[in-house]
Amino acid sequence: MKFRLRVTRQAEAEVLEVALWIAADSPTEAERWLEGMYTSLEGLTHFPQRCPLALEGELYPGAPLRQLLAGDYRAIFLLEGRSVHVLHVRHSSRQPVTPDELERDLADEERPPGTLLADAA
Repeated sequence: MKFRLRVTRQAEAEVLEVALWIAADSPTEAERWLEGMYTSLEGLTHFPQRCPLALEGELYPGAPLRQLLAGDYRAIFLLEGRSVHVLHVRHSSRQPVTPDELERDLADEERPPGTLLADAA
């Protein structure tokens, strides 16, 4: 049985920001990165429990946060029932997500993956 994948506006905006940064040097590479990231995120619909717990899980003990590693990026997500909620996509060298960010993101409007990018086009 598949899990339902939902992505917060924040995570979607972070994906767009990375793609635009890459596109400044290479639009082709940006497109390739974007396709790879969305393929990785879609993979969470099958066995998301395979992903390790995220460092941020200690900051928010009520929610078992996990992370999907995709190249140099981490997709931080919450597994809730049969739903995967992607909260952040950030470079692995960045600081962990703060409790304030998590509170905000857990209340964020979620969208199917790729819709913010479609809105920006």
